[in-house]
Amino acid sequence: MYRIAVCDDEQADASYVEHFIKKWAQERAVMVQVELFPSAEAFLFRYEEDRTFDMLFLDIEMHAARAGAPDHADGMRESDESAARNGTSQSDESVDRNGTSQSGTPGHMNGIELALRIREREHDRAVQIVFVTGYMDYIEKGYDVEALHYLLKPVTQERLFGVLDRAAQRVRDRGRELCLQMPEGTARIPVSEIRYLEVQRNYVTIHGDEDYTVKRTLGELERGLDGRFFRTGRSYIVNLQFVKKITRSQIVLKDGAQIPLPRRAYEDINRAMIRYF
Repeated sequence: MYRIAVCDDEQADASYVEHFIKKWAQERAVMVQVELFPSAEAFLFRYEEDRTFDMLFLDIEMHAARAGAPDHADGMRESDESAARNGTSQSDESVDRNGTSQSGTPGHMNGIELALRIREREHDRAVQIVFVTGYMDYIEKGYDVEALHYLLKPVTQERLFGVLDRAAQRVRDRGRELCLQMPEGTARIPVSEIRYLEVQRNYVTIHGDEDYTVKRTLGELERGLDGRFFRTGRSYIVNLQFVKKITRSQIVLKDGAQIPLPRRAYEDINRAMIRYF
């Protein structure tokens, strides 16, 4: 079963997305549990207690986002009070009529700020964030929070189904592990934790939360990975979700690691990044 949250201060928009999610689940013969949240604070309050959500469909232009949104966004949203009053989230008990959580935090967080808060707390990047927005202006912000996709309003069934398929595949991949035979026994490494693999003579070091060195070929280990990994050449495989910057000579990861990049691989890894994100 997939647990999916829809966070939008427009009840009609949230219900519209929920309808297509349930239709997708019916056509794919999978089970889903969908919860609606009328504000970023309402979702964050719930998420602090329960972090088992697989996907989050998140409206960007909520509350304070309107003040900093492009001029053409003016008038697109109701007042905060109306949004909270019309919300029908299963977590309504954690939000009052003004969109204030029980913790007393005013309802002034927008979608980008919520995504940043989630990623600050979530080291494994488990929940798949999909931004839902009426404008293209915010798309560059998605790279900072590893958003899976942007859906432009009005959302169509075809586009939403495609995003749900990708998100579901990532959720399934999240459970994949590499099994390594070590001198002290078998080590099971979640693929999502692996930052990169590095060949050192006849050995390969897998750099994850811990480092593991085994006498295996890179090709053998590559078969246990998934589409988020890119092989730069004979000596390295990189997890794209940990990439911070790409130059023509190297890849810089978010932890500061620098991986040499053959010149011929520059265009290929950029295409891989576009496909992945």
